[in-house]
Amino acid sequence: MKTCQMTRRDLLSAAALAPLTLSAKPWVASGSSPAETRQLSQGSYVTTAPETLDLSDRAATALNALAGTLDPEYKYEIYFQARFFANPPFMYHETTGLPTNNPKYAESFPMMRVMSGSKSFVDVEKGMMDAMLSLIAADGLYYSPALSSRPWNKDLYPGPGSNQDFANVYGNSRALLAFMAWMQYEPGGPWEEKAAGIARALSRIAVRRDDYAYFPDSRIGEAFSYPKSGWPNTDEPEVEAMGAEGSMFVYHCGPIRALTRWYKVSGDKQALDTAARLVRFVTKKRFWGAKGVPDDITSADRAYFTGHMHGHTAMLYALVEYAAATADSELMNFVRDGYEFARHHGIPRLGAWLNDSPDVEVCTISDMIATAIKLTEAGMGDYYEDVDQAVRNQLIESQFLRADFLQQIADAAPKHIARPPQETSERVIERCIGSMAPMLVMGYDKPFCLHCCTGNGTQALYYAWSKIVEPRGEAVHVNLLLNRVSPWMDVDSYLPYEGKVILHNKTAKAAYVRLPYFVDPRNVQVSAPDRSLAPHWMNKHVVLSEIRPGEEIQITFPVKEDTATYTLYNVLERPYFSEMGNSLRTERQYTCRFRGNTLVDISPRVSMPGYPIYLRDHYRQAQAPLNTKDRYVTSQMITW
Repeated sequence: MKTCQMTRRDLLSAAALAPLTLSAKPWVASGSSPAETRQLSQGSYVTTAPETLDLSDRAATALNALAGTLDPEYKYEIYFQARFFANPPFMYHETTGLPTNNPKYAESFPMMRVMSGSKSFVDVEKGMMDAMLSLIAADGLYYSPALSSRPWNKDLYPGPGSNQDFANVYGNSRALLAFMAWMQYEPGGPWEEKAAGIARALSRIAVRRDDYAYFPDSRIGEAFSYPKSGWPNTDEPEVEAMGAEGSMFVYHCGPIRALTRWYKVSGDKQALDTAARLVRFVTKKRFWGAKGVPDDITSADRAYFTGHMHGHTAMLYALVEYAAATADSELMNFVRDGYEFARHHGIPRLGAWLNDSPDVEVCTISDMIATAIKLTEAGMGDYYEDVDQAVRNQLIESQFLRADFLQQIADAAPKHIARPPQETSERVIERCIGSMAPMLVMGYDKPFCLHCCTGNGTQALYYAWSKIVEPRGEAVHVNLLLNRVSPWMDVDSYLPYEGKVILHNKTAKAAYVRLPYFVDPRNVQVSAPDRSLAPHWMNKHVVLSEIRPGEEIQITFPVKEDTATYTLYNVLERPYFSEMGNSLRTERQYTCRFRGNTLVDISPRVSMPGYPIYLRDHYRQAQAPLNTKDRYVTSQMITW
């Protein structure tokens, strides 16, 4: 077994080159030419900008993974998992790829293109979307083929009736969300008709009891799937302990979110009625409540919970969308209580939320970012600080960019011979660059990737990017001090190197700029080249009135650097993902050094060969490096 030694100095030297990996040649699918890997649509221009976090760059790289982890031989089904601690690394199909996760990719593709303008892998994207459309039956549902068409279906529920096509209710809801995104990205396509069909079908197959509705687990196909022959037994509602991952929430949250959004798009009252009935089911007190909560708190009334973190946070995301659409203030308070409870599990300042798991699941980060934004928009508080911290830290660190680290891990790993068609070892590292994976806050010694995280994590990139600059009438709101170009205003962020942001105004007559919590308003300077500005303050917002098109406004402030220590309890440590039976409970203390909201160092971290994260000593320099680059501006947005 080959080993590799790397010192901390080597790690930090390598980390200084990390931004260069974004421009590395991506994997090229069969039938694509290298020239197609980074073409920009009209609206791009070359400019000099600070070499700091730009989410549009992350989106362009994510397209490499969205295309690279698909299998054209099997209806472009996702290779759901990738394992890098193997020589060579390999990806393999699980039963959950086509039924529930391909629809996530279908929503992510147009989001990443709107962000980046990239035309990479359009042929692969088209192949996947055509395959999805071909799987929609006359009854309107998106079906996954039976055992004979997917050899890995052997891992599904056995028994009578199991060898038939099935429509997963969560997968269908994600397909509905995807088609609504495509309605905006590519108007005139088949998307509205297919979306309407799925919405009608989800309402039709929901089982109604009294004033509520639910979807049972048929035990045919993926958990909570509707077999083509119909529900075999609907006598009793499922309890939370039933279904994959110990939670029915993750399967019911999708229909609530998708049907609510479809109602907002189409005015379909049947969709809203079904969503309302599902909400009444999932908010029953027997599904909520946390262990270890003091007796004077009725935790079930406050959306406290024990169990699968992503299942519950995904439900909070669905409930906040329904509460906003129906002006349900009681439910909105319920969601806020649940969000506040969830955000304390892990290290909130990193966006590292976990619950009885060794990993920070990117799906959970995505849920929390979305819920934070929705709660803020509903006036339930200002949670953009949570969003900023999560995006700058655990979200982007969960995206694989370092092929060299992954190759060192593979070189030191046991030999593995891939077994097609379920497995492939073809250019796995190259194809997975840009994917997103559950990570420990210290990195991973034997990393793997679950591509549900790639589907949800890429959408979290879009959630944050879409809210950096928001037009509101003749004014713009700058909610996050991250780089963004837009038709209304461009933001150049020098954070965390310098406390400096430059606003390049295009059309706005006023701006509301939200500053991070660590900024003292008394130390803020605002200037424009040709005149003095007298900003006003509204809480943490700098209010700039009567600004001019074409004006460049600079905001400066000191950046605070500090160190904090956190202890994570009940963390499961395991030697390898497949050996969960050998897990141990422990606790670990982490020393974190921050520059503003950005973590610049953490201790301990994984040793090499491994995949360390937060290699950011370069961020502690006094000035941000500048770079000449393509920047893409679009007026096309996808409402989410």
